[in-house]
Amino acid sequence: MRFEGRTSVLISNQWAAIADADRFASVDAFLDVLAELAADDWLTIGTLRSARPQTTAVLEETIADRRLEIDAWTIRDAVETLVFLARRGLPSRSTRVHRAMIRARVTAEYAALAILARHWLEQSDVAELLLPFSTRHRPSRRQLGDDLIHRRSR
Repeated sequence: MRFEGRTSVLISNQWAAIADADRFASVDAFLDVLAELAADDWLTIGTLRSARPQTTAVLEETIADRRLEIDAWTIRDAVETLVFLARRGLPSRSTRVHRAMIRARVTAEYAALAILARHWLEQSDVAELLLPFSTRHRPSRRQLGDDLIHRRSR
């Protein structure tokens, strides 16, 4: 009997390790997509409606409850690096562009963290956090106006 209990614990731990590997592979795949975004794509994301504060609060609580803080820090650092690299290609250094890039970074961080914690979140929360990266919901650059990208600093 004792052996059976240990076996089930080992099997449970193996499934947990597989689930963890799947989560990290999904986050890596999302980061690869982000790495391919052009600067104007980041600006577009920075102009979209953000997730509700309640949704991001649930995400942050889940990260803390599941002790994912170090993983979250690593993901946030990776996203920040990707935004830095994308921003180098922008001709404008205006405050408006800077703010849009900050909003885009935060939006991408929450999306990546939602992928990391998706097993513990409501599906609707994950969908809300990933919505800005759905091509169906991204307005064209023309709709946003080229002024955001080409406006000169004042």
